[in-house]
Amino acid sequence: DILSTLQNVFGHSQFLEGQETVLQRVLAGESTLFVSATGGGKSLCFQLPSCHLKGSILVISPLLSLIQDQLEHMPGGVAAATLNSTQSYEEYQRVVEGLRAGKIDILFIAPERLMTDSFLSLASFLPPFSLACVDEAHCLSEWAHNFRPSYSRLNMLIRQHLKIPTILALTATATKVMERDIRDALSIPEEGTVRVGIVRPNLFLSVSREQSKRSALVQLLREDKCFSKGSVIVYCQLRSECEEVAKLLSYHKLSADFYHAGRPHKDRQRVQNKFFDGKLRIVVATVAFGMGIDKRDVQGVIHFSCPDSIESYVQEIGRAGRDGREAFCHLFYDFDDFERKKSYAYSDGIERMNV
Repeated sequence: DILSTLQNVFGHSQFLEGQETVLQRVLAGESTLFVSATGGGKSLCFQLPSCHLKGSILVISPLLSLIQDQLEHMPGGVAAATLNSTQSYEEYQRVVEGLRAGKIDILFIAPERLMTDSFLSLASFLPPFSLACVDEAHCLSEWAHNFRPSYSRLNMLIRQHLKIPTILALTATATKVMERDIRDALSIPEEGTVRVGIVRPNLFLSVSREQSKRSALVQLLREDKCFSKGSVIVYCQLRSECEEVAKLLSYHKLSADFYHAGRPHKDRQRVQNKFFDGKLRIVVATVAFGMGIDKRDVQGVIHFSCPDSIESYVQEIGRAGRDGREAFCHLFYDFDDFERKKSYAYSDGIERMNV
């Protein structure tokens, strides 16, 4: 009985919207795409089946930071592990032995690791997996054709090489086109889509057009009742802009630092740890501060620059209010910024003669 498992193992009294339908389909062996808001309980849809299905569950996740976050927040009744390139030989062997002995309920792996000959060879000596879950499945639509081509091979690897009959795809943002891409890529039937609200009702959205975004941002963070207290993420498009804005906020005696992929790993980790521990109130970041960042009490998200797409916007505001309390999201609209984004969108292609 899945309700008993929910209450006794996971400590929740009732399912969130969409969860029960997804779980019933997965446990019946029906491949499913679940589209739900960030913080909407998608992870439960592969965690809970591990208590009912025979065999480990394979979760394919795009980022090591996201995998680490999942492992750290795994309920006590579920044994989970990962295989990745950062592990020592001893750590790797412990996980392999746990899989062979049937002691690991959920295995997290990156798509690139999944497609290696070494993993596929190892999998042939392991007990069969009961379910494959593709987390952050919008990456199939956004990344498979560009810099993560391993995503385009997932369906073949899962179904033909690993012989896993059931696939669960999870995402917080998917347009109808993305939905179709995901379903086609993973052979999920159209009736297998379960979609619930992608913006949580506790998020309050606002937008403004300012003569000086920098002055308006400082005023918002110092004086506005919605943003002057609590943890806030400020998203910028450019790395240089992140550094400039963080410097501006620090000059105005606001607790702020910047985070982007060009900063050394140890510095990024320090900023993230301070933010999570409540020792840093504001992180000014690019989208690098995104998937894998699950601080539940973020009170506000501010877009200093326009995001790349509606899907990106929904993903990024979803960092706020994961504890269920009121949270606030503000976007500074800049016409020049918007026009630049539009020109990039229309130039995202190649000439026929170059094909």
